[in-house]
Amino acid sequence: MDMATFDAALADPEVAERGLGDQRDGLGLGVRGTPTFLVDGEMIRGPGSYREFKALIEDRLDG
Repeated sequence: MDMATFDAALADPEVAERGLGDQRDGLGLGVRGTPTFLVDGEMIRGPGSYREFKALIEDRLDG
């Protein structure tokens, strides 16, 4: 990781506002931690495994 670029991004008010906006959006949707995913309107908090998460998504795509 290029730390100079990373530090510059952290100091950029536009980047900070974008991050805060994302945080506000997530809190408004009920997100309280990571990882949290919204799949077809259903909130999935920390899917158990890759296999379970993949199956859930494939089920939504098939349905």
